Amino acid sequence: MRRLLKWLIGLILLIPTTLLVVLILAAILIFTNVGLSGGLWVAHKFVPELKVESTEGSLLPGFTLHNVEYINPDLGITANLKRLDFLTSLDCLFEHSVCLDTVAINGLDFSMPSLPESTEAEEEDSSGGMPTLFLPIPVSLTHLNLNDINLDILGYKANWQHFSTGLYAQGRTLTVRPTSWKKINLTLAPTTDEPPVSSKPSLPLSQQADIVLPEVSLPFGVKVEQFDINDFTLKQSTPMVVNHLGFQGQASGSDVEIKNLKLDMPEADLSLNTKVKLSGDYPLTLNAKGMVKMPDFKGQAIDLEAKGSVADLTLSSHLSGEAVATLNAKLQPLKATLPFELSLQDGKAQWPFKGKADYKIAIAHLDGKGSLEGYQMDLKAKLAGTEIPEVDLSANAQGNLKQITLEKLNVDTLGGNVSGQAMVNWEAPLNWKATLGLTDIQPGLQWPQAEGKISGSLINTGSLTSQGGWRIQVPTLNIKGNVRGYPLLVKGQLTANDLTGRGDYKARTRGLQLSHAGNGIKLKGKLDQQWDMDVDVDMPKLSKTLPDIKGQIKGSVQLRGEQKKPTIISNLAASNINWNDDEATLSSILLKGEVSPLPAPSGDLVLQAKQGSYQGHKLDNLNLRFSGNEKSHKLTLDTVTDVASVQLQVEGGLDQKPTATWKGQLQSASIILASQKDQVAPAWSIDHPVDIQYALTSQVAKVQAHCWQNLPSKVCLDKDLQAGQSGEANLSIENFTFNQLQQFIPNTTAVDGELNATAWAKWSPNAPPQVKLDVDIPAGKVTQKLEPPVTIPWNQLHLSANLKQNKLDMNWLLDLTSNGQIEGKMLIPNVQAEQMQIDGKNTIDAIHLGFLSPLLGEQNRMNASIQSDLSFKGPLLHPLVNGQFNINDLRLEGQMFPVDVNKGSVNTKFSGYAATLNSQLETADGNLNLKGDANWAQMNNWLVNLRAFGDELKVDVPPMVTLKVKPDLNISLTPTLAKITGQIDIPWGKILVEELPQSAVSVSKDEVLLDEDLKPIEDDTGLPMAVETDVVINIGDDVSLSAFGLKGNLVGSLKVSEKNKGPFILGEVRIEDGYYQSFGQDLLIKEGKILMNGPADQPYVAIKAIRNPDNTEDDVIAGIQVTGPADAPEVNVFSEPAMSQTSALSYLLRGRDIDDAGGGGVMTTALIGLSLAKSGKLVGQVGEAFGVHDMQLGTAGSGDDSQVTVSGYIAPGLQVKYGVGIFNALGEFTVRYELVTDFYIEAVTGLDSAVDFIYQFSFN
Repeated sequence: MRRLLKWLIGLILLIPTTLLVVLILAAILIFTNVGLSGGLWVAHKFVPELKVESTEGSLLPGFTLHNVEYINPDLGITANLKRLDFLTSLDCLFEHSVCLDTVAINGLDFSMPSLPESTEAEEEDSSGGMPTLFLPIPVSLTHLNLNDINLDILGYKANWQHFSTGLYAQGRTLTVRPTSWKKINLTLAPTTDEPPVSSKPSLPLSQQADIVLPEVSLPFGVKVEQFDINDFTLKQSTPMVVNHLGFQGQASGSDVEIKNLKLDMPEADLSLNTKVKLSGDYPLTLNAKGMVKMPDFKGQAIDLEAKGSVADLTLSSHLSGEAVATLNAKLQPLKATLPFELSLQDGKAQWPFKGKADYKIAIAHLDGKGSLEGYQMDLKAKLAGTEIPEVDLSANAQGNLKQITLEKLNVDTLGGNVSGQAMVNWEAPLNWKATLGLTDIQPGLQWPQAEGKISGSLINTGSLTSQGGWRIQVPTLNIKGNVRGYPLLVKGQLTANDLTGRGDYKARTRGLQLSHAGNGIKLKGKLDQQWDMDVDVDMPKLSKTLPDIKGQIKGSVQLRGEQKKPTIISNLAASNINWNDDEATLSSILLKGEVSPLPAPSGDLVLQAKQGSYQGHKLDNLNLRFSGNEKSHKLTLDTVTDVASVQLQVEGGLDQKPTATWKGQLQSASIILASQKDQVAPAWSIDHPVDIQYALTSQVAKVQAHCWQNLPSKVCLDKDLQAGQSGEANLSIENFTFNQLQQFIPNTTAVDGELNATAWAKWSPNAPPQVKLDVDIPAGKVTQKLEPPVTIPWNQLHLSANLKQNKLDMNWLLDLTSNGQIEGKMLIPNVQAEQMQIDGKNTIDAIHLGFLSPLLGEQNRMNASIQSDLSFKGPLLHPLVNGQFNINDLRLEGQMFPVDVNKGSVNTKFSGYAATLNSQLETADGNLNLKGDANWAQMNNWLVNLRAFGDELKVDVPPMVTLKVKPDLNISLTPTLAKITGQIDIPWGKILVEELPQSAVSVSKDEVLLDEDLKPIEDDTGLPMAVETDVVINIGDDVSLSAFGLKGNLVGSLKVSEKNKGPFILGEVRIEDGYYQSFGQDLLIKEGKILMNGPADQPYVAIKAIRNPDNTEDDVIAGIQVTGPADAPEVNVFSEPAMSQTSALSYLLRGRDIDDAGGGGVMTTALIGLSLAKSGKLVGQVGEAFGVHDMQLGTAGSGDDSQVTVSGYIAPGLQVKYGVGIFNALGEFTVRYELVTDFYIEAVTGLDSAVDFIYQFSFN
């Protein structure tokens, strides 16, 4: 009993102990890394291909595996995984759910190039449809991450950077949390197998079964909250790129809904919403909008709506943008015959798609109805284009899968009509037939040089052959009419074929004739196994047919012989050829000879031309002859022109084996430049016959070393040249005198000197090219033939360049005689670099510019000394510049310069992408200083700042203006803005205006300049940048003005500002101590103001001028008042005390009241004259209408001798003038003619007659 009790106690203790041990072991396996490692050890025993380098964590709550590898050669699988993270959430166990927090795969490479061979037959699933799934407890995966994945499965390659999502399932619903898939690349497997060709004959459409759609029902519902794909690329010959694809959706049973689908591709954008039921006929609704983004079609939009079902689908679409149209259609896609109805309305499109259209189409309607067994189409449209006439097209067609027939084709164009029928049969062999009629077609409506009417008929039939060839018949071709006033006839018939498609062409015509205005071409004969075709050309009056060409052509071309060895015999002559109004002319041209193109080319051809010209150059004669065959032929050329005379003779032959190579010899060649023909030894000629080869296959040319010489000058190829993809060339020039180029140099320029040079070049496809160049020009000079002449002599000009390993070195030196030199060097380390770099230096040593003074004219002088030392380094198009550029001892004098500079300097210092300027110009009155800086670190945003200031400077602008000016201006320039601010003081000045300069008279805004095609010339004289100004001009109290009878002093201040809309001037200028000559009187200016409050050409004047009271009776004050805009002022005569206009005018003109005897009539006449004077602009326009230029009304004389005058120019320099007295009826007629500048002869007839010689001059 005791033993039993002891055993029971032991058993009682063993059970909990065992359970405890089991729990401890389970905890170790599940919650420690030991358990994880043990589990992997067991897995490795069962799957030896599986290897894991290291682990972290435990089975619960989570673990990480590093560098997992699985390689199974039998299955053809290779997988490498850098990291696997697995994390659960144990809290969910207490909530009766299964929760996985994270499953993350990073760095997976998976490859399965092919499927393993199957060893067991797959069992067919006989279970029928999919059962409905139900999850009794929630299952969730919070984070599923697949990053840096590379897959290669059966040739399909995919990789992506990032994929993340989350899943939640409960009951019958799976929810996909917001999903992101980024940077995907997909490459499809290459396809080599051709699709199988069915040997079974296809059934007629009416006997083919309709498509039956399967019933689809999902075993559970799916809800996609948001799915986004970014940066997807399908790699192929033309990659397909998707920037973004996003959508929301849900599916339950057979119902599927896609919402807010957005597709963003470089070519287009698309948005879509749709619902479809995957049962029955698949009823659906769909709405989509697309926008094209391709540059040529950017902005084109399409709206699409679909409803109904897949079995009976209704579509509605609308195009908007450059192309517009409305399309409605009904389809039954499941039926084998595809019944349809479609209607396209109000379609418009153009090509190019954007911008100015070359072609346009407008479709009024395109209606179609039927099925693939038979359909009818009706079309009405318009076509237009810059190169084609407007066309109204209407057509009725019916067809099926075998053929289409245009039962009625009608085209209204060019004032006439083209109508007919056409048929195309698609069944092999393809064949067609067309019958067209032309009625009253007027080509001149589109091509003015072809004005007329044509009518006629054309029948064309043809077919393709089963051997891959074709045949065409034109049994009827009969077009008649009248073009450019002359009869036109195109008549005949033609058959042609190439039955095998191997180039075995045959043609036959009983007669084909084209004639117009007596000019004609006739063809007759056949081209068959035996060629017997004649082409007769007779064009005695080319200009009637071709308006740009005058002359005659007559002759024949005969085609004779066997098809395998034909002969073409030419005998064509043209005479008195004149193209485009003497742009090119030929007295005569002859092409005569025989050519046999097959089997090997041979022949004897002569081309002769005489007495021609082209764009100012003349041809005396040209003789070109080619004779021989492929293996041995000869070419001679002898031509004389006003540029050069050329003679050459070439002999050679073409060897086809082992490779096609032409071998020949330039036996003789000479060139005599026109400027050398009178010299003792005028010709440039080769020193010996030159061997030449050219391999057609490898495209390699070989030329024997030789020289072109005109002693002592030589231009030589020093070594044999072999040039192709690789080669080497050695060239030299010796004692080449510049006088040989005199005919190419302007007559006003002479160049004396000679040139010596050597050049070497080597190139090959696998190495960069190499070049060495040395140019040496010893002492010489260039002279500009002026009075006096300008000569630039030099002691030496040298240039050397070396290109090796893509590195270019250059050096240059110009040593001017007794004047200084320019020297520099440059290095480009890599000429093949996309961004070429440069490192160079250039110096200018004491070059004096005084020798250029004659270019400025006889009365102007200039001198200066230039000293510069600049280095440049960096990108070739944007290098850093360092150093200085100085102009010293600057001296300017003469009428060309507004200010005479006695001594000046301009010093510019460069520092990388910046520069500073300091300049001082000394004048007789003071100094002008210039200071500034510039920065071009950003080429598209450069900046220049300049300040100009100084003492009072005397400025002369002959012959009108002499001023003393004290400037203080700031100028700022950028690529988009020029800004000028500051102040200009004018303390003293004299302004004398005797006549307006041409620049003061603006060109009419109505003037339109046309080019040679009579199209408006674009005005490109505007500034490339906007202009802003804010400048104050102060006019002092010592500025006098004398202009058109007005004399006085100017005082005032003006503010000139400009922004966007041109200059705007604000301020006033007063006229003080002035008088004005008008109506033959010297009037005192009591008030004179020029008011500015707007554009510069819209001043407002307020002037009040009176007759001198000392010369006026009765203490009366009489004068005129001018107010209003300067281009249309209002002029009034006034008096104090007030009186009638007649009396006031009498006081103004004579200083006393009118006389009783006739005075009122005379004053009335004067008032009429005053009214006319106020209409001066209208009078000028009337004068222009009658050919009288600058016609003016004015006054002359004073007091009782006052006159009203009318004058104008009836020819250049010839002026006529007629005056009539205001206070007497005497008339006076004057004719003045300008013999030379400022010297006139004048004849006057009136109460007295006289002839005077007048010399006009002015002085200050």
